[in-house]
Amino acid sequence: MNTHPKFQTQYDKIIQAYFKDEIKPQDAEFCICGTLCNNNSKWAGHWPIRNDYGHYTGLEYTRIENALFFGIGEVDGNRHTNKPSESGLFSGMCAALDVLKQIHIERGEVIDEVPVFKQRQLASLNKQ
Repeated sequence: MNTHPKFQTQYDKIIQAYFKDEIKPQDAEFCICGTLCNNNSKWAGHWPIRNDYGHYTGLEYTRIENALFFGIGEVDGNRHTNKPSESGLFSGMCAALDVLKQIHIERGEVIDEVPVFKQRQLASLNKQ
């Protein structure tokens, strides 16, 4: 019996955190993988190929994180920035969600059409 959550459930969890401004790429509890693990950083200490902490292997977490950071770096020029620009974070989020979707497809999940993910507009960031 497959006990892994569906892609849509994981997608919704990440999108909700993004719109609440809770995604923090440099924080293992609040990055995308930490969000997938209910804001727990234990996933970060489990990098062997098989681990299944939080429903993904270490290799799968690596793929998701790499997509996030490379997406940020494509826009910001530095993938290790502590506070990426909004457009950098959005780019990284899109890349990471694409990888997450691919992981679920590789596991045999049939995924319905996903709504278009749009960049948020944070008024508080624009006023600073």
